Amino acid sequence: MFLGLLPVFIGLFAVFFLIQIFGARKDRLLLEYYDKAASNQ
Repeated sequence: MFLGLLPVFIGLFAVFFLIQIFGARKDRLLLEYYDKAASNQ
């Protein structure tokens, strides 16, 4: 029973991991964009 759920947990963990990576990258891009906008003014 547990072995049947193992792929599900791996899939959820992989999706969560990708969301964390892309979320951090998006936040970094937003910070760079705000820094450029602030420096232009």
